[in-house]
Amino acid sequence: MESCEQCPGGGGCHGRNLAPVLRRVYALHAAGVTNKFDLLDRLSDEDEALLEQHARGLTTVCWTRAALTASATLLAEQPADDDTPPDEAVEARLAAILAAFERFPWRIDDLVDAAPELYDLVAAESDGQAAVSRLGRRPFGKLCKRLVWG
Repeated sequence: MESCEQCPGGGGCHGRNLAPVLRRVYALHAAGVTNKFDLLDRLSDEDEALLEQHARGLTTVCWTRAALTASATLLAEQPADDDTPPDEAVEARLAAILAAFERFPWRIDDLVDAAPELYDLVAAESDGQAAVSRLGRRPFGKLCKRLVWG
């Protein structure tokens, strides 16, 4: 994943610090809260503090890192299900993630370029137990292309 030009790295990285906020945005969106202002209003005080703390110097690259990092965690949390084909399960989850993050200023096209790295992150985070791991790296990349470019 790309880093912004002024990225302090490690614990100071805006993208890494905002990823938990986007995971909570996903949870709210999945619960039916789809208006951006309602989403922001329902974030915790801790989330708002993170947004305020990292607002200075925040770039599209930072938002993209946050979205991809949050996506990796959300995909890693999706266990493989014997009843649902992995491609269908991952496509539904990834489509829901994209819908939840669409109002934030990230470069959705970067999902395609980052698909191999994202796949590796999910596989490492889930010890190969996530639905993405059953799908495979190349099919995951194709799925990302299809969701981004139609």
